[in-house]
Amino acid sequence: MCKVTIDNLIEIFEEVIDITGIKIDSNAVLGEDIPVDSTEMLRILSRIESRYRFRFEPIDVLGMKTLGDVFKVVRRGANTGC
Repeated sequence: MCKVTIDNLIEIFEEVIDITGIKIDSNAVLGEDIPVDSTEMLRILSRIESRYRFRFEPIDVLGMKTLGDVFKVVRRGANTGC
């Protein structure tokens, strides 16, 4: 089983976007608190899928509004994909 933490996800976000000086926690809203656009988000999701060896379901992606939402989906998927 892969161990996934919020900090792991924040590191992946940092690889794609500049979040210097931004306080990010599980309640951070994508596109508002975390300055990410749709193209950047696709790059982030692709990196997460590669790292944790699973695929996001489109319905899950549509429901992700916060970093905590992303974490829940990744944790659930990583537990089956690793």
